[in-house]
Amino acid sequence: MSMNDIKLFSKKNMAYDPTGHDYLHAQRVAEAATKIYRADYDSKITAEGLYIVEAASYLHDTIDEKITMDMNTRLKEVQALLEKENISTKASHDIWNIIQHMSYSKNIEHHYQLSDGFWCKINKIVFVIHWDDC
Repeated sequence: MSMNDIKLFSKKNMAYDPTGHDYLHAQRVAEAATKIYRADYDSKITAEGLYIVEAASYLHDTIDEKITMDMNTRLKEVQALLEKENISTKASHDIWNIIQHMSYSKNIEHHYQLSDGFWCKINKIVFVIHWDDC
């Protein structure tokens, strides 16, 4: 599990965003979310959990309408990127869940209920850090 391809994808696709949702925003979200994850789950931290937090943080705005004009193509690109990574199906699913459902606009459209305590907290960490950074 390497974060290099995820970061490069984020940097490439968010490089010219004029709304403040650029790569540096994603980097700040990833740093803050990782810090909270480490503090809250000190004895339960796993490499996969850390990867999910970081990957979701870097990817969360790459599929936003503000960033891409062709959502179907971008979703396929993110899917291909995650398939290329050496992660479990569950980790890939968790990343998808975060980036597709944990945004302010998505929750206005439909309120998503998170049931799993641990991953519910991870979703909220990425979501809250994202909006605190805007």
